[in-house]
Amino acid sequence: MKLRKLILLLPIFLLVLLSATCTKPENTTAQDMPSNPQTFNWKMMAVWPEKLEILTQGIKQFIEDVGIISNNRLNITLAGNAGELSVFEAVSSGKIEIGHSVAYLWTDKIPAAQFMASVPFGMDARQHLAWLNNGGGLGLWQGLYKQYKIMPFPMGNTGMQMGGWFNKRIEKIADFKKLKIRLPGLAGEVIVQREIGAIPTQTDDPVNALKDGNLDAVEWMGPYYDKKLGLHKKAKYYYYPGWHEPGTTLELLINLEAWENLPDDLKRVIEIAANNTHHWIYTEFESKNAQALKDLESNGDIDIRAFPDKVLTKLREATKKRLEQKAEADRDFEKVYKNYRDFQETMDNWRSKAQRLK
Repeated sequence: MKLRKLILLLPIFLLVLLSATCTKPENTTAQDMPSNPQTFNWKMMAVWPEKLEILTQGIKQFIEDVGIISNNRLNITLAGNAGELSVFEAVSSGKIEIGHSVAYLWTDKIPAAQFMASVPFGMDARQHLAWLNNGGGLGLWQGLYKQYKIMPFPMGNTGMQMGGWFNKRIEKIADFKKLKIRLPGLAGEVIVQREIGAIPTQTDDPVNALKDGNLDAVEWMGPYYDKKLGLHKKAKYYYYPGWHEPGTTLELLINLEAWENLPDDLKRVIEIAANNTHHWIYTEFESKNAQALKDLESNGDIDIRAFPDKVLTKLREATKKRLEQKAEADRDFEKVYKNYRDFQETMDNWRSKAQRLK
C-alpha cells in the first residue's frame, strides 16, 4: 500500500519540482544586465620597489580582486615606469589610469597631503581610517586632489613604526644636536628646528651609511623590513615609539576622467577591492612586525629602549610649532589641520577611557 502511494504521488512531486526550477524569482527581474557590457582596460603604476613584497603583493591582490568581482569587465595591468613622470603626474595626465603611492610624497605640490598619510604624534591606523571614513577626511583628500584630476582612496597602512636605530643612547633632547639621521618628511622638518638641531640626511643605502659613519641614526619602516635590511647589524640602540609616523596610510590614485567614465557598479568594485587590500596590507605589517620585534628582542646585541618622556615632550612641542607654522602659510593646510586635530582629540578622549585596561 505504501509503495503504491509513493508511485501515485511521484508525478506530482516531479511536477512541483519542475515548476519551482522553471519559475524566475521576482527579485531577478528588477534590472537586466546589458547583453554586451563595456570592458575597460587600465594601466597601473606604483612607487614601491619589488623588494617591498607586502606592498607589491597587495597590489597584485587588488588587481586580481577587481578582475574577479567585475567578471573581467575592468582589467588592470601593471605598467613600467612613466619616464620622468612621477606616479602622481602619470595619473594626473592620464598617461596611466591608476597608481599606488603615499600622499606625503606630494607635499611640495599639496602641503596638506601630509595629513592623508601620517603626521608626527598624529592618529594611528584605526583612528586615521575612522577620520577618513567618518570624520570628513576622505572628502578633504578628494577635494585637494581634484585640481590635479585625481580621485584618491586609502589602500593600505604600514601600521605603527619604531623610533629608529641609533649608534648612541638618547637620554635628553640635546642628544639630537648635530645628529645625522635619516628621517624624511615632516618629522625631518621638526627635528631640524633650532631647539632640536638634528641634521636630516637622506640616503638610499642606510646600512652602509651607518657603517661608514655618514649617519648616526636611521628610521626605516618597522621591525620586519628593518631586520630584512640588516640595520640591526649596524646600530646597537633600537628606540620606540615611532612618534614620527604613528600609522601611515597609503593611497590609490585614479585619473578623474577615467573614474567618471566608469559605470557605478565598477566604481563600487574598485572601492570594495581597495578596502579589502587596505586591511590585508595593514594586518600583514602588524603580524610581521610583531614577529620581527620578538626575534630582535632575543638578540643580546641589541638594546631596545623607549625614548624618555622628556624627549617625547620636546618632540611633541616642536611638532605642534611646525604644524602651526605650516597652517599659517597655507589655507588648505590650516583647514585640514583643524579638522584632523579636532577629530583626533575626540578619538583620544574615547580611547583613553575605553582602552584603559592597565
